[in-house]
Amino acid sequence: MRIRWAGGRVLSDTAKRIKVRHRASRHSCAPPTSPSTPLPSPLVVPLSSPCSTAAARVTMAAAAPDYQRIGAAFVAHYYNVFDTSRPSLAPLYRPSSLLTFEGEPFMGVEAIMTKLTSLPFAKVVHQVATSDYQPVMPDAVAPGMPTAPASVLVFVSGSLMVDDSPNPLKFSQVFHLAPDPANPTSFWVRNDMFRLNYA
Repeated sequence: MRIRWAGGRVLSDTAKRIKVRHRASRHSCAPPTSPSTPLPSPLVVPLSSPCSTAAARVTMAAAAPDYQRIGAAFVAHYYNVFDTSRPSLAPLYRPSSLLTFEGEPFMGVEAIMTKLTSLPFAKVVHQVATSDYQPVMPDAVAPGMPTAPASVLVFVSGSLMVDDSPNPLKFSQVFHLAPDPANPTSFWVRNDMFRLNYA
């Protein structure tokens, strides 16, 4: 499965090699499967079921290889584009995207891009120190009802090298990556929160 960011661009070779692997659970609550009967994606268990916790673990385990790679590929792509061509970030956002930058909210592509492209520096380099990823799993629904694909939560911390300053600025940033309903392998930034960290 090839992962695309909104705008149609295929990302890195890492993202191109992403494959979804569903593994059937051996938990006694798992539905019976056979080689000719693929495991539903995602595994859906009614909220009232005593097996809902086990089902959540099964779904999380199945998603694990993908959300980590999706998050890592996004982080590499986002900061590379930010540092080299900020206006090119626009396809990652949608009219419903929300950016909170140092406590100030901006909603929609135009407002977000106006803020990002007007930041008071000519050069910037992001140095990522840590990045963590979680799948945001859809709520369980009744059998037979469609479920939304999982989105991805990304938390980044690191340093900013701005212009020619020898003193890096520490920052933290959170992204919520949502899949395109028409193409679940295409992700866009639903939420974006940025803060400088002052000692």
